[in-house]
Amino acid sequence: YVIFHTGRYVGWLAAQTGMPSIVIVAFSILTVYGVFEFLAYGLTVTESLTMSYYIVKARRLLKREIKILLICIAITSLFLAIAAVIEASLIRLLEALKTQNILY
Repeated sequence: YVIFHTGRYVGWLAAQTGMPSIVIVAFSILTVYGVFEFLAYGLTVTESLTMSYYIVKARRLLKREIKILLICIAITSLFLAIAAVIEASLIRLLEALKTQNILY
């Protein structure tokens, strides 16, 4: 769900700015917070697919997987919290540079 909407946003941003989508995605990955977000999204998607498989095909393993799910939620939350702090710091830095007429 999140990756789908992120993709839609990247597509919209590419259409509005005229930049290729790959450049926007590459810029997101090059920022440190982007790496944490992609790791969190990847972990979440992987665990979601695993849980779906266990619900449909291997119910006997579901109880064990719920413990792993809780660990994945904690790790994902940590990754996204770290990314949010880094992103907020970057925004503050860019605003300060713009205020001092160093940037733009």
